[in-house]
Amino acid sequence: MSFVKRAGLSLVARKGRTLIMLALFAVICTLVLGGFLVQRAADAAADGAKQRVGTEATLQWDMEKAFAQGGAGPVLPDNARLSTVTADKLGRSDLVSGYNYTLEGGTVPVGAKAVAAAPPPAGLPEQMRDDGMLPLLGVLDSEQLRDFRDGHFTMLSGRGISARDRDRDVVMVEERFAAANTLNVGGRITLTSADGKNPREFEVAGVYRNPAQSPKSWVSPQMEPGNKLIVPLDAIGRLSPDERLDGGMRINEAKYLLKDPSTLDDFRKRARAAGLDMNVFALDVNDKQYRQLVGPIQNVASFATATVWMVGLAGAAVLSLLIALWTRERRRELGILLAIGARRWQLIAQQIVEVTAVAVLALGFAAAAAQAISPTVANSLVGREADAVPSSAPPAPGRTGPEQTPALAPIDHLDIQLQSGDLMRISLVGLGIALAAVAVPSSRIVRMQPRAILTKGE
Repeated sequence: MSFVKRAGLSLVARKGRTLIMLALFAVICTLVLGGFLVQRAADAAADGAKQRVGTEATLQWDMEKAFAQGGAGPVLPDNARLSTVTADKLGRSDLVSGYNYTLEGGTVPVGAKAVAAAPPPAGLPEQMRDDGMLPLLGVLDSEQLRDFRDGHFTMLSGRGISARDRDRDVVMVEERFAAANTLNVGGRITLTSADGKNPREFEVAGVYRNPAQSPKSWVSPQMEPGNKLIVPLDAIGRLSPDERLDGGMRINEAKYLLKDPSTLDDFRKRARAAGLDMNVFALDVNDKQYRQLVGPIQNVASFATATVWMVGLAGAAVLSLLIALWTRERRRELGILLAIGARRWQLIAQQIVEVTAVAVLALGFAAAAAQAISPTVANSLVGREADAVPSSAPPAPGRTGPEQTPALAPIDHLDIQLQSGDLMRISLVGLGIALAAVAVPSSRIVRMQPRAILTKGE
């Protein structure tokens, strides 16, 4: 009789043991397969989060580094100045999905009224009373400004400023400034440099809304949120030629949206290769949004990984113990088979066939159970982790910065789908557990002589 047939007869004859082994194997495979599914879904969700928010790296001169090297004085050294030429070179890197740079300045509009919520108080010095300078922000792409990107500023009419506007004199105005000066998209306003020189006529490209409320008492026009004007950065150079640098424009800082947070070191190397002295420049990374999104799923993925290892090892140990006990009870059967001429490898193969047959049935039950149970359990765990994430107070509109990144809702749902690769992995794990469970107890028995097996006490 072949060992395969004997294995089938043994499984049928020992229905109770077969059912116990089937149930145990099914539980083990379900938990391990569920762990695999959660791990893969968490990795996919993390990759999606990278594409959703990326990682913002801010490049700017670092005053602390400069002081530490004794390089800061009344006049900034040449290596402390950042130009658009260098910023553009880095922005064309394949590591970057988008970038922007800014320069803050001032302008004195000709024939336009500044927004003022209240008249200046009596006794205010005339110089402060007549201060007509308004805040001017030069940008490469207004849509890349955090206030616009996160929805705090909204466009009411017209369009934003883009890289195509480098050579154009266009301006974006806040709705309160537009109302005070009867400006609409296509309207004209004359701006000068901060010292009132180089007047140039600008076309209104768009009107935006800043939700920040105007102060209830008088403040300098530069402090009034409704007075901020946004122009192409090169337009500031046309108003103030001394802001030009190295064939481009001087900028305060450049922000780069990295495609993958793990590429920061490579990006830093490219910054050095572009000629930047990283001893005086800082490249700060703001991945708070990414960490907020993926924090809960990373915790659940870690739990799933631990579960896979614990269940796998514990399952192999328990199955080995059970099979060892059952093999001990089958000593007489194995001794008789050896005595009538059965090969030792056939006895081991018979037990492997028995356990493998049970494992195959268990895998079928596990596949159905894991697909049904894993989404509910995983999303419940992720939901609890997401609820535990402390909510951040929203930043003041118009005042966002690296430390004021608006909080995003953490990922609280995993898309779990069973794939053929998952079945292959759990099949390999199940086969490994089956072989490990059979090898140790069976090898001890079959190494003995038939007479010793039959005559040795239980």
